[in-house]
Amino acid sequence: MFPNSQLYKDAEEFAALQSNAVQYLAPGTAKFSVSVPEWQVFDLPYIFPTTDAAVKVADGPVGKQLYEKLKSQKMLGVAIWDNGFRYFTNNKHPLKQPSDFQGVKFRADGKPAETLVKALGGTAQVMAFSEVFNALQQGVVDGQLNTFSNIWSEKYPDVQKYMTLSGTMSYLGYAVVTNADWYAGLQDSQRKILDQAMKEATDYERSIAKQENDAAFQKIKDSGKLQIYQLNDSEIAAWKQAAQSVYPDYEKQIGKDLIDAVRNAQ
Repeated sequence: MFPNSQLYKDAEEFAALQSNAVQYLAPGTAKFSVSVPEWQVFDLPYIFPTTDAAVKVADGPVGKQLYEKLKSQKMLGVAIWDNGFRYFTNNKHPLKQPSDFQGVKFRADGKPAETLVKALGGTAQVMAFSEVFNALQQGVVDGQLNTFSNIWSEKYPDVQKYMTLSGTMSYLGYAVVTNADWYAGLQDSQRKILDQAMKEATDYERSIAKQENDAAFQKIKDSGKLQIYQLNDSEIAAWKQAAQSVYPDYEKQIGKDLIDAVRNAQ
C-alpha cells in the first residue's frame, strides 16, 4: 500500500495501472473526467442528499453501468469507497454568498470541482492532493474543498482561517479499480479471494468513513484554528442556484439520462 502520492502523482497513476506497474488504484471519481466522463456524475453539486444515497447509487444498476464504461480503458471497477461531503476552507474571508467567491482562488481535484468553483464566482487550479498543503502555505491558492477527515489529517487548519458548512453540496467517493488484463490472468481461486477481501474492505471502509469525519470535525472545532460558518437555508438556496449553472454542460458530457437515473435511484 502506497498512499499520498508516494509512487505516482494523479496524472501518472492511470498509466501505471494500465501498464501493470500497480494492480489497484482508488482515485476520487473526478479523476476519471477525461477518460470516462460519465463518472463525473458523482461530483455534480447537490446531487446526493446523503452519503447513504450515494452508496445506494454506487451499488445499484447505475454503478454497474459506470463500471462497464471503465473496460475501454483496460480497467475493471470493483468498488466505491465513501468519504462523505466536502467543504470549502480559505484564507480570505467567510464564504456566505456566491459573491464572496470573487477574488478567491481554490485548489480543485479535477474538472468538476473547477467548474463548481467558477459557477460560484471564484477561480480554481487543478492540482494533486499531495501538493495542496504547500500551495496553501505559499499562497499559490487561497483555499480548497475537502472532507473533514482530509482537512484535519492534512493539517489544513494550520494554513487556513475560514470554513463554510454548505450542506450536501460536494460528495467525495473513490472508485477502486484494477488492471483488467492482470485480473483476468489470475486463477479462479485467486480472484475469489481478492473479491471477498475487497467486499470486506469496502464494508469496513464505509463503516468508518462517517466516524472518521465526525471525529475530525470535532477536532477541527476543538482546535479553534478555523472560523466555522454554517450556511442558513436562504444562503444554501443561493449556492444551489449558482451551482445549477454547471448542469447543462454536464448533461452533454455525462448524458441527461444518466443524471436522471442517479436521481431516481436514491
